[in-house]
Amino acid sequence: MKKTKKIVSIALVAAMAMSVLVGCGSSDSKGSSKDEKVTLTFATHRTDKADTTLREMADRYEKDNPNITIEIEAIKDADQTLKTRAAAGELPDVCELPTSAKKSDYGLYFVDISDLGFTKDKIYCYDSGEGDDGVQYGLNSATSYTGIIYNKQAFKKAGITKTPQTMDEFFADCQKLKDAGVIPFGTNFKDQWPLSIYANDKIFAIEMTGNANYTNDSVKEDLFTANNGLTQSFDFLAKMKEKGYVEPDLMSTNWDQFKKDHASGKIAMTYLGSWYLPQMAENGANLEDIGMFPLPGAKGQFLGGDWCYGVAKNSKHQKEAKDFLKWMWEGDNYIKAVGGGSPLKGGQQTDPALKELLAANKTIIIPEATKTEIDNVYKNSEIDLNTALQAYLTGDKSTVVKEYNDKFAKAKKSAGM
Repeated sequence: MKKTKKIVSIALVAAMAMSVLVGCGSSDSKGSSKDEKVTLTFATHRTDKADTTLREMADRYEKDNPNITIEIEAIKDADQTLKTRAAAGELPDVCELPTSAKKSDYGLYFVDISDLGFTKDKIYCYDSGEGDDGVQYGLNSATSYTGIIYNKQAFKKAGITKTPQTMDEFFADCQKLKDAGVIPFGTNFKDQWPLSIYANDKIFAIEMTGNANYTNDSVKEDLFTANNGLTQSFDFLAKMKEKGYVEPDLMSTNWDQFKKDHASGKIAMTYLGSWYLPQMAENGANLEDIGMFPLPGAKGQFLGGDWCYGVAKNSKHQKEAKDFLKWMWEGDNYIKAVGGGSPLKGGQQTDPALKELLAANKTIIIPEATKTEIDNVYKNSEIDLNTALQAYLTGDKSTVVKEYNDKFAKAKKSAGM
């Protein structure tokens, strides 16, 4: 019997605040007896894996724990959906921490999981699952190195024999690709979320400046200055668009079609995390044709985490939920099911493209955790830098810069900065 439920995003009040606790009753954390039948709901944004490898993973757990049944919910628009369900006290037993939630709210909706043993010495990006009270509520689910992921056959078609080291070399290679009839670079502009690497997540800015504390330091000046990291990021894509090095019709881009086009060599490059490498292979690219190199001109190599998973405070089976969460992380059961880099320190990287990236021996940059007061400035400003980037590429740049600098200044002033 199929045990996977798919739900679509819930279009409720988008401004629902995570700080309002509604219906999150305290749950009894006592465990059930081994003979008692327990059903746990495990929610994930990995809709592409819910019916296949994640289901297989859950089946293995059920086999070893016959009193446990795991139901999987594949959630689209996971952030907003989980925020809504958190406020209603209806979170799944094991699920992701909403990325837009304030760290001060983690303890309202999730239980302390520090007893599971995944300390800062054992897991990358520990801070991402830590509340501002210093309690661990979530486990980082993966590691991802960022870089330019390219199709080697596309490079071969354009006569490119080595990867670029500087931006000048990069733009020259883009022209060679364009001349060869290949789309040099994929942005996934319309889907918007892939723009986070340039915008909301500030990864391009962090790599180009080498500043692991870029987000916290950003409040010391305007959001956009003459040549700060964020301006460099936005200007990079603007130049790529102006030179015709990106998709010819940005408003018709589609993530699923992009993956096929990138795998086939119709599109040569993109700037993403190493989490994407398995998806390129799944869409038909041969492993030997997938490569990855550092962002040209970058001062460091970004290493970041992914979604964090935790145990809901409203769960009636917190012990069983914590046991299942611990099992998924021990032995990398979860990451083996979804693909990507292990969140556990000491793990070996096996992907050949990732090995190529790391062979460049760039200084690894693990971003500093965003301070609560800085995080609140961004959230209270209601600034969406992904939307800003879209406007920057399609409208008047100076108007966009002024609008968002003004919003940022107002939010800082309200916070007393």
